[in-house]
Amino acid sequence: MASCFSICLVSLNLLFLLCFIPSICYGATFDPFTEKTKITYHDGPILIRTVNLHLIWYGKPKEIQREVIMDFLKTLNTEGDKKVQPHISRWWNVVESYQLDMKGKPTIGVESPKIEVKVAKADTIDYAYGKVLTTQYDIPCLIKYVNHGDPNLVPLIITAKDVSMHGLCAGKCADYGIFENNRGFIVIRDPEIECPGACGWPFHEVYAGPKGPVFKPPNKNIAADAMVVALASALVNTITNPQNTGF
Repeated sequence: MASCFSICLVSLNLLFLLCFIPSICYGATFDPFTEKTKITYHDGPILIRTVNLHLIWYGKPKEIQREVIMDFLKTLNTEGDKKVQPHISRWWNVVESYQLDMKGKPTIGVESPKIEVKVAKADTIDYAYGKVLTTQYDIPCLIKYVNHGDPNLVPLIITAKDVSMHGLCAGKCADYGIFENNRGFIVIRDPEIECPGACGWPFHEVYAGPKGPVFKPPNKNIAADAMVVALASALVNTITNPQNTGF
């Protein structure tokens, strides 16, 4: 298993990244522990209470990637050692606070309800749909094949380094979307082979565009730690905007 020390470093680096990116993009300081990005609520549903993930490993991901991603998901709802700050759970508290921005919700003196993220089911699929996947056709077919249309699970597909995902690496490093019956899904790809310079940051130098600081990957695996950053972004989008009508 990845060490507790390494996971703490992942937390620190991810939280630093969450602080740093808005400053680059918007030219303003931003504290992810106390402030929310100003976004508009469009009156649609968001995911609340318990979010049950169906983790689908596609291909042959490395063991280190499995460990780091699983540990990240566990830390979302774990306070951890109070002597070690900051915690990923503090950032997740900000995500939870968007519930209070929904119309009709009291906000003064009210604590945000908890949103628990659980890996309710996990499967490994060994290249059943080949090594080049599309979100329009292959991903919906894969989800139907693996979880048989269970409406209570949010599929999280994580692909191995030798799997190409159409649309990823070109402007985005993870994807989330909806298919039949407004069911959501998340796709994360391993950037090691095709796009370390596009999707490996902040643990790999960016090949094009604005340059940012480059950190040493705390788990000594650029792909695993970069995938955690991509997963964090996609998970927030899925929680707050599952049907493209939320935040």
